[in-house]
Amino acid sequence: QQLVGMFKNPDPPGAKEKEVREAEEKEAQARHFSGLFWSIIGVPPPDFEVVSDTIGPSHRASLSIYIQPPEQPLKEVRVLGPRRSSEAEARKDGCELKRVAFRCPEKNFNLQEVWRKCYQLENKQWSVQELTGEDVLETSENRLPEFQAAQRTKKDNFETTAEWFQANNKRREYAENFAPIGPSWALAQLQTPVPKLPGVWYMHERQNQEGKHVPMLFFNAESGKYYRNRSTDVAYVPAKSRWLQTGLPHQSEDDRSMKMSHGSVCLPTASGRKDDLAVILPELARTGSLLKQPLPFADKPAALFLLVDGLRNASASEWCAKRFHTHLLPRLSAFHSDPEDGELVLVVKEALANLDHALLDSPARYAGCSLAVALLMGSRLVICTVGGCRAVVCSPPSSEPVPKKGPAGAAALDGEHLELSSCGRYHAW
Repeated sequence: QQLVGMFKNPDPPGAKEKEVREAEEKEAQARHFSGLFWSIIGVPPPDFEVVSDTIGPSHRASLSIYIQPPEQPLKEVRVLGPRRSSEAEARKDGCELKRVAFRCPEKNFNLQEVWRKCYQLENKQWSVQELTGEDVLETSENRLPEFQAAQRTKKDNFETTAEWFQANNKRREYAENFAPIGPSWALAQLQTPVPKLPGVWYMHERQNQEGKHVPMLFFNAESGKYYRNRSTDVAYVPAKSRWLQTGLPHQSEDDRSMKMSHGSVCLPTASGRKDDLAVILPELARTGSLLKQPLPFADKPAALFLLVDGLRNASASEWCAKRFHTHLLPRLSAFHSDPEDGELVLVVKEALANLDHALLDSPARYAGCSLAVALLMGSRLVICTVGGCRAVVCSPPSSEPVPKKGPAGAAALDGEHLELSSCGRYHAW
């Protein structure tokens, strides 16, 4: 009787698991939005959620756009809307961005219109009359299927021993031949909580600030899909996790043909006072690993150059110089796919905004400072300046056309030279 129960299959052949059917039905509903239809097979439709921010107003829309240009892997691009004082305003922003994102396939997944709409919303104030209808309802967000993590307790039932051996060999084949992209993956054990979906699971873990290893990504070898945790809780609790399908991880590339030399000189003023500081992190990936913010999917070389010039004294410049990387590295570490140019610029802007917010709560808030940032990620360079600091990018003379700058201030490097300056004092890298 035990053997009969073990090999009894209650489901008809080819029947899908209940979780898979429910996920497919929910995604099919999410493909319809505001009279628009997402027709790209195998690519999830855009979706957003309202998140709380540490800087007030504390609500903003976080939009996920899934793109897959020809002959390229699936990628998830995340766009943040402006900060709002109410969830209704943030949902309105999310719906406006989502409508633009639904038209991306018509333009070969070009996201310029989405970024442009995001900048327009920063200067938009919604009236009471506009904050009505389905756009401000809670049902307008989180329309894609999400899965909690739980231990796998369900045992497979088979009708014959041949079916059991066939299923066992199939799992072994998935585990051996369908490995996830990137380093630091491990096969999830039976007692490990994984998203509530059938399949062979791999897990990518990260060490949090408390020293505990928590999952960052999951990979299902049977479906070939990756999942990230949408929950923003500080402590990871499997029962409260919200695992959402995401894009493929980026295979890190190391451009050894690029030669990087760096140095800095900070000169005092005529009175002898020294208010400016330079910070150079030429091996940003190694720095991130030491600070428990690894960058395993980032292109190399990865480096950070920072120049801070104090206005009244050196208290604010010293405070910012010591803390800027603590706001930047967690955001860079959260990337597992190759970030778009606009995403890199957004990361630097968000790090500066949070640094400024923290400075206003510190004893050095009355001093003030100017700042210049240069972030090198592979062959791309992001430059941002605040206040009186300036950046100069120089290229050697060439008969070939000058490389065009990427969107939102990101530029491709090709034998270029960078100088950051403050008040006439130059710091060259």
